[in-house]
Amino acid sequence: RTSVVLGLDRAGTRCLELGSGTGWLGMMLAHHLPSPAEVVLTEYDSGIPWLERNVALNIAKLQARVEVRECDWAWFSVSPLPERASDLVFAWDLVFGSDLVYNDVGIKHLPLCLAALAQHAKCIIYS
Repeated sequence: RTSVVLGLDRAGTRCLELGSGTGWLGMMLAHHLPSPAEVVLTEYDSGIPWLERNVALNIAKLQARVEVRECDWAWFSVSPLPERASDLVFAWDLVFGSDLVYNDVGIKHLPLCLAALAQHAKCIIYS
């Protein structure tokens, strides 16, 4: 099973989704992870209210703890990293995202964000 290969079959798994949008993908992961686990869904500030609403509507169906946090990839373009960016640089079991790059801003900042996260994350999947 993929969950075994990725090391997601154990309690206490910590996952970070970049660019969560509506939160569907991250919530599906949170629904299937063994408890206790944590999934942090991230989005730009303008998308946070919509993401929080969707999580609130589905929270009863999720096995893992789900947290919504702001993440602007441009934070990772400066040195030293601002505190809100460095708070996301953690030993995640999985960092994942899908369909994230759709403009020049993403092309510039997403690789820097992924590079910072890759310093400590066990696995990064982007599709």
